[in-house]
Amino acid sequence: MRFIYTYKTSDGVRHTAEIDAKRRDDAFAALRAQGIRPIRVEDKPLSPRERLRRAVLWAAAAVVLAAGAVGTWAYVRHARYQRETRAAFDSLKARAEAERVRYREDFSTVDFALLRNYAMVEKSADISFALGEIARGKGVVEASRARVKDLFRNLYDIFPPESANERLDAQRLYGEIMDELDASEERLDTEECVLALLDDNRGRWRVRNGRLEFDDLSLEREVRFFMKDTDGSALRWKRDFGRSVIESTPVALPPAQAAK
Repeated sequence: MRFIYTYKTSDGVRHTAEIDAKRRDDAFAALRAQGIRPIRVEDKPLSPRERLRRAVLWAAAAVVLAAGAVGTWAYVRHARYQRETRAAFDSLKARAEAERVRYREDFSTVDFALLRNYAMVEKSADISFALGEIARGKGVVEASRARVKDLFRNLYDIFPPESANERLDAQRLYGEIMDELDASEERLDTEECVLALLDDNRGRWRVRNGRLEFDDLSLEREVRFFMKDTDGSALRWKRDFGRSVIESTPVALPPAQAAK
């Protein structure tokens, strides 16, 4: 690099000169080695032509780097999948993602506000309006599950053993979509469990000022347990073992109730 430095001679006269060095510190060191104590060392401004030349060089370098990155990504992607089956995998993934979008749009129509309208449940002897909505939601889940299974059913026929990465990535994608469907089904099961508890225990709860109130502490704890946004583990436990965690745990009553 070219630097411009300013210094004074013994007669007090200020002088300006230029020096080449890799860095500003190197320029200072070179001047001190010559017995010169510079007042200031600055980069020499580039001429318009030199600025243009450097800009062109930087732009060219950026293009080369970008092309290299794209080429590396393409190489890695192509190298991961077999040339003969890569197109089939891309097609399978696109159809699976389209099914996931379709499912999400359909499931978004489930009226969860209706399922949680406990004031309506309290006033209605028949809660088929809510159970019907749950059944409709489960139908959406089951229909999507069947379509996803059909998409991946012939996985091993489409991808031979040498297409191991295609098989692994397809299985991973299948698992992700099925996990989402299972979570939605568990969510509906939880809503159904809450409604069943309320319907089976009429007279032991009510809605006041938009909030549920209970006469029975055990019932309240169980209902509120299932009303939490969980991953469905509590419901699965009850489904597998026939009772909830709360039902199998002694309930500590308030002192006033325990004395009775």
